[in-house]
Amino acid sequence: MNYEWQDSYSIGIESLDLQHKSLFYLCSEAEHCLHAEGRDAIAEFHDILYNMWMFADEHFKAEEKLLYVYGYPALVEHQNEHERYLESLTEFLVMATSGVIDKHGVNDFLRNWWLQHILVDDMAFKGVFRGKDNIVNPYSDVDDGFTRF
Repeated sequence: MNYEWQDSYSIGIESLDLQHKSLFYLCSEAEHCLHAEGRDAIAEFHDILYNMWMFADEHFKAEEKLLYVYGYPALVEHQNEHERYLESLTEFLVMATSGVIDKHGVNDFLRNWWLQHILVDDMAFKGVFRGKDNIVNPYSDVDDGFTRF
C-alpha cells in the first residue's frame, strides 16, 4: 500500500494531522519489514510496533483532550476504539517478543485500522472544530478536567 499522505485525509487540526502523517510513516516502516526474515527482522518489527504504540498513545491523549474540550458527543466510543487498538498492539508486541508473529496479518490490521480511523472515525468529529479560532493546544498543562480512561 502507498502510505503517502493525501490532503483528503486532513481533519483540519494541524497537530493531529502531523501525528497522523507520522503514524502513516510508521505503518510504511512496518510494511518494509514484511519480507525480511530471522531474529533481527522480528526485532526490528517489534521496535516499529513499540514506537507505534508509544506514538499512538500520545496521539490518542491529544485527540481525546481536544474532543473533550470541544464537547464531542461520541468521545467515550472514540476512547474505546483507541483502547482496543492499544490492546491489539500490545498483543502483537507480545507475539513479536516471543519471536512468533504474522507480520502480514499485523500489517493488514495496521493499514485497515488507521485508514478506517482517520478516514471515517476522525472525519466524524471534523465538524466539531469547524469555525473555531485558536484551537486549544492539546499538550498544555491547563487543568481542563480531562482524564483519560
